[in-house]
Amino acid sequence: MDIPEYFLEKATRQFGDLGPAWVRELPLFFTRCQDKWRLSECRFIDDLSINLVCYAKSEQYGEVVLKIQGPHAERSTEIVALQLYNGRHSCRLHAVDTSIPAMLLERILPGSCLKSLEDKDKQLEIGISMISDLPIPLKADNGLPNYSTWLDNATTRMYREFKPDSTMKSLLTIARGYYEDIEPQREPLALLHGDLHHENILRRGDRDWVAIDPQGVVGAAFLEAGRFLQNHVIPEEEPIRLDETAAAIAAVAKGLRKPWHRIAKTLFILHLLSLCWNCEMRQEPRMLDIEKQQCLQIIELIKGY
Repeated sequence: MDIPEYFLEKATRQFGDLGPAWVRELPLFFTRCQDKWRLSECRFIDDLSINLVCYAKSEQYGEVVLKIQGPHAERSTEIVALQLYNGRHSCRLHAVDTSIPAMLLERILPGSCLKSLEDKDKQLEIGISMISDLPIPLKADNGLPNYSTWLDNATTRMYREFKPDSTMKSLLTIARGYYEDIEPQREPLALLHGDLHHENILRRGDRDWVAIDPQGVVGAAFLEAGRFLQNHVIPEEEPIRLDETAAAIAAVAKGLRKPWHRIAKTLFILHLLSLCWNCEMRQEPRMLDIEKQQCLQIIELIKGY
């Protein structure tokens, strides 16, 4: 079974010096996983991103997903997160080969994502339930990064590698100030998915919704709301609709029993982090400028609320 050429080219580009070596080993990794876990009827998913992912059938587990992880920061944290979730509001982790690393995961069926629901109010209702129910209290970080570390690392890389303009410098400063304002360090430590958006929430059976593809990060539980809200109210190439955004923030704040401004600042911090990560992924300048303007809109929304 041939690995798609576009994915090999993408991996070579996005993983820098590690990319070519990983790509060369992929056929061996794939064959090893097939043999080890007795997989058949393997079929790569459409639009592969940073991991090699395919659907397959397992003699032991039935319908499964094989994920061979690329040389990126989340390759170990996702495994830890799934082990801690242990199938609670998430897909089940059947088996792991840490030497590759690769995971054999439950395939969620029918697998329609939350975005497939036409009713946005229903999407928001289910999302709030997931944001509330998914985080797990932790006594230690279990080797996972802290949300504050995400922000620190993104800021450091922006200054070191991208020479941020005055607007970007201001946004980074405001993000750090907002983080201190909401004081998540006073909240109990929790395991966070870190990328809980609509496409990572899938339907299992008739009514159950579960999360897939966690990044694995620790912090205050309410920080989970940022990524979902971003996906729910911020368009890709247009200005933010402020009334809609304010209402969605209010709904999440009510569901989590947190102040409106705390959830709004959580949204800003996440959107600013996404902007930093998109810089690292060499996103086109036009899109980066749109995201900067959206960050400025969120600031104005917070000031005026």
